[in-house]
Amino acid sequence: MVRIEISLTCDSVKKGAPQIKVKTIKRFAENKVYMFSSQHQTAEEHKSLLNIPNVRRAVEVISNRGDYRDTVATLSEDMVGLYFDEEENVVFQDYLLAECNKTATTNENKTMKSEELDIFSKVEHFVI
Repeated sequence: MVRIEISLTCDSVKKGAPQIKVKTIKRFAENKVYMFSSQHQTAEEHKSLLNIPNVRRAVEVISNRGDYRDTVATLSEDMVGLYFDEEENVVFQDYLLAECNKTATTNENKTMKSEELDIFSKVEHFVI
């Protein structure tokens, strides 16, 4: 079993349902963060991961575009092979994941959220 930390985001809301994406993964005790490629971030790609109780609870609180959560989960032995190769490299579907700067992805989410708030304040100004 391997303990991991993942970052979940909501990039959009379609038909009232948040579109959850799994952005990053890292071993819990390590500092290196790895980003999933854009085509491998969808919830459909990570069904077993999203069924872990801690992760499911994190998904439940993400409801608006720009929301994000980091959560810790423990991968069962059969799930470890989905995210780590035999040499313990971080992979997904046999693709080696790229190391990324965690603060950059978090700041990107915060910036998007603040831009949305700025738009709303401008709209309020015209409505009043």
